[in-house]
Amino acid sequence: MSEACRANHRDPQPAGRTGAADGLVLLADAADERRFGAKAANLARALRAGLPVPDGLVLASDTARQVGDGASAALTA
Repeated sequence: MSEACRANHRDPQPAGRTGAADGLVLLADAADERRFGAKAANLARALRAGLPVPDGLVLASDTARQVGDGASAALTA
């Protein structure tokens, strides 16, 4: 994670840990294709391999569905 991203991230988590409601993770930790989708999983692998991929956060598909259904509490820790 770049210093700029780390400075703007409210609550940095150690590698392997997830964020708000267990559904928001750092891109580098989004390797589970079933949970985060193929694009996020491939970008996570590329990032961990040292390829030039921008840092980012990934929302799990189940959390995105909950938010889409009006459950904004799914994004709070």
